[in-house]
This record gives sequence, structure tokens and C-alpha cells, in this order.
Amino acid sequence: MDYEPIDISALCSAGPDTLPGENPKLGEQTMRGLPFTVGAPGGNADGNCYVSLGEGDAPITVPVAKLAHNVIFAHRQMETEQHANGPIGVHVADYVIWFQDSETVTVPIRERYEISVVSDRQGISRFGIGYPYIAVTDREDTLMPRYEGRFDLIGRRQTEAVQALPAWYWLFGWRNPTPDRVIESIELVPRGPRFIVAGVTLGHVDEHPFSRNARRPVRVTLKDADRAEEPFDLDVTIDGASAPTSTHSPSSRPTSSSPTRRGASVRPRTRCRALPMSNYPASLPPPLRCRRAARQSTE
Repeated sequence: MDYEPIDISALCSAGPDTLPGENPKLGEQTMRGLPFTVGAPGGNADGNCYVSLGEGDAPITVPVAKLAHNVIFAHRQMETEQHANGPIGVHVADYVIWFQDSETVTVPIRERYEISVVSDRQGISRFGIGYPYIAVTDREDTLMPRYEGRFDLIGRRQTEAVQALPAWYWLFGWRNPTPDRVIESIELVPRGPRFIVAGVTLGHVDEHPFSRNARRPVRVTLKDADRAEEPFDLDVTIDGASAPTSTHSPSSRPTSSSPTRRGASVRPRTRCRALPMSNYPASLPPPLRCRRAARQSTE
């Protein structure tokens, strides 16, 4: 098992009503391709599902007793002063990693670094609330629609991607500097604003849990001649990659660029080019004409 979620339901002190109106998904689930268990494994909506802590509360100890290269936390800050020009870097908590030999590593959890609130939720303004510098959203970025869209979004469409907002949590991954030592437990020590921990997952693979490398093109050759002649609509699953785009190679076989981490589909991409200047009045913006770059070979 590359990634192993820890059941922390026995330690939870707050239920799904902590996030009213958000309908959080409970039980076993996947966030950015990584498994987590939020609350009880079966997803009991009537029970507690979050570890909720704030300044003055007693620390909570999560038993582990396992080796791990990474520990990934799904958590969320519930209080902030950012919308009122408050400072960033507020000390929210300490996650104290206890090793079996009694040595410890203290990981500070700071606002806008390892954790943050989710803007425009629970009465928190969306103004002045930024993304944390070290944590990532609990869902991946998406692609812009390829065959339709508003004309005034031409500039944004050139980025090809839409930055994801968190569905419910931020994911922070701690890299264990000594993965050959057993992690006995993790102590959650509140230091400031209230926060919740939804899940903890151990990474047993020597890799960064979130893809941070530049995308690399991957050529997929269909060796089955009958399948290769079918209309182009290719689905590819490759473990460890993200952000799908694809083009079809007329001279050979479909080419897939960066398939998704786990199970999302790969779709043809669209290229756009401007019409000649003489084709439209100078007072109008250059219209775009799109043609599908992914097409079947006529050979």
C-alpha cells in the first residue's frame, strides 16, 4: 500500500454540523489521488468526524506506530483576521511527531503557510483571503472547456487551466527526514485560532505526495490495430501524473500528454488562430476560429 489513511474517528469531537451548508463527504474517500478517512470508515453522518481544537484546549494524540516517508493532513482553519488586514503566519498549532525512540520533531502550523481558512464560507469574507503557500487544495485544478466559452475569457482560456478552490479542506504534507524510524504518534497541540483535522494519511513511497514537476509529454501507442482505427476518444490511467491534455498524431497513434493521477479521462485539445486583419473591422477585437487538432488519420 503506497498511501495508508489512519482512522482517527475515536478522537473526533465535532460533527458535520461544524460546516453547515457544505455537506462534507464522510468516510473513505480520495483527495488529489490520495486516500483519506473522514470520520468513521463507513461515513456515519450522525457521529463526530473532525478533531476540533482551539487555543486552551488539551492536545490530542493520534496513535500511529508505523514507518512513513510522508504524513499528509487534511485540515482547515476556522477563524481568521485576514479579511480585516490581520497578519499572516499566525501560529495555529504544533503537530509534534513522536518517534519510537522518544525523539520528537515539532512541525509549526501557521496561517497561510501550512493551513488557512476557506474563503466565502461560514461567514468568512472572500476578500483578503489567499491560498496557503505550502498546503494545496483537496481537489485538483481543472481544464477550461475546449469547444465553447465566453469571448471575454479568451485570455484566461490560454492558460488552459482553472485554479481549484478547496471543496472542504487544505492538504499539507510533512516530509519525514528519517523514514527508517517508526512514528509512534502525532500530537496535535492547539496554539491559536480554532481548526479542524479531517484526516491523516501515511505515505509509504519515497516521493512528494503532490505532483510538483513540470509536465512531460507521454506517447501512448495502441498496439491493437482494431482499437487504433476506432474514433479518437482515449481514456488513459497512469499512476502519479496529473492535469490531462492530449493530441492525436495523424501519422501514428494518439498521443497523451500528462494523464491524470488516478482514473480521469484524457480528451483531445483544441488550437485557435486569429483570422487575417482584413476579415473584420479594425474597431472589433480579433475573432478566433478554432479547429480541432485531434483528428483521425485519413490514411
